[in-house]
Amino acid sequence: MWIFDKIRNSLGLRVIGKTINENIDVLIGLGQKYYDQGDFEKSKFFFNKALKSNPNNVDYLNLYGAALQKNNQIDLAINVFKKAINNSPGDIRAYKSLGNIYLGRSETKLAVDNYLQAVKVNPSFADGYFKLGIIHYSMLNDKESAVNYFKKSVNYDTLNFKAYIYLGDIEYNSKESDNALIYYQKAAKINDKVTEPFYKLGLLYEKKKNETVAFNYFMKVLEIDEKHEKALLKVGKFYDGKGNKDLAIDFYKKVEKINRENAEVLFYIAAAYYKLDKLDLAKSYLQKSFKNSADNIDAKILLSRILEFEGKIEEQIETLKSVSYKMPINKEVFWMLAKAYGKTNNMEKEIECYNKLAKSGDEEAISWLKNNNISIS
Repeated sequence: MWIFDKIRNSLGLRVIGKTINENIDVLIGLGQKYYDQGDFEKSKFFFNKALKSNPNNVDYLNLYGAALQKNNQIDLAINVFKKAINNSPGDIRAYKSLGNIYLGRSETKLAVDNYLQAVKVNPSFADGYFKLGIIHYSMLNDKESAVNYFKKSVNYDTLNFKAYIYLGDIEYNSKESDNALIYYQKAAKINDKVTEPFYKLGLLYEKKKNETVAFNYFMKVLEIDEKHEKALLKVGKFYDGKGNKDLAIDFYKKVEKINRENAEVLFYIAAAYYKLDKLDLAKSYLQKSFKNSADNIDAKILLSRILEFEGKIEEQIETLKSVSYKMPINKEVFWMLAKAYGKTNNMEKEIECYNKLAKSGDEEAISWLKNNNISIS
């Protein structure tokens, strides 16, 4: 605070006893203060004043470039960082800043060139290897190089849990689940305050058909973030699968509260209410789901069952017809249509449905046609 006690106004144009332009420490202090506060316009102003006192000072160039970058004056920032490199090729700061800028612009080659130069200058620069790993994995689809860079990153920064997550993802996608497990567990051990490694461990055990362990990991995610939408959905589905529809609905509704446009969870709520014989609630949630996913076949089949129960056969037929054109043939839809047409005495349409089922190899449909002396056409 001693700096600011000496300043008469917010722009600091004069300091007691001397002009601010003569006091570099004050300029840098003010620039850093405003930078930390997110006022990059003022930060840029003070760093620029310091730079004018020594235009080739690499520290001032990097500070001024960073303020320009944060102030969205990217092209000017690039020029300043390039000057910093020319003045001090052995300083990694400008290479890192340029790499970040080019990565943000998806200018892959330039980003790679700068990060490579940074790790060449400082072979233990862990973040440089990490960024190179991200580029090769996410943008260049070069998994082998990505693994190499991520491993180098954690070699120099053993606490980089994100690198372990990427390594886990690569192994998981390569169907090497045991290796993925090791990396995700390392990430979770390093940082047990973030959800991502625990959620991915849950997915991994779910894939291994170990529902209980998967459930425990999803619950761990919710201990960290009670509004984690995907984990809430997973826990809801777990209880749903165990037949605990009421508890499943509780978790599904937490998802709905977070994202009212999640058609998947709206359907799950409807299906759970249907199993509880709460047909009005089931129908209400189906209607909500249709607003966000009108082509959900399972939702329309469930709605048609409710309409059948309500005796609204014509409406049931229209609902089923809206999905009957889907390929490949959905046998459940055509069986329900056939029975619905039978109830309305529309034999022509009833036979048409059984014919389609028979052509798809449905033995029951073939038997029905034979029993009614109707040939497959």
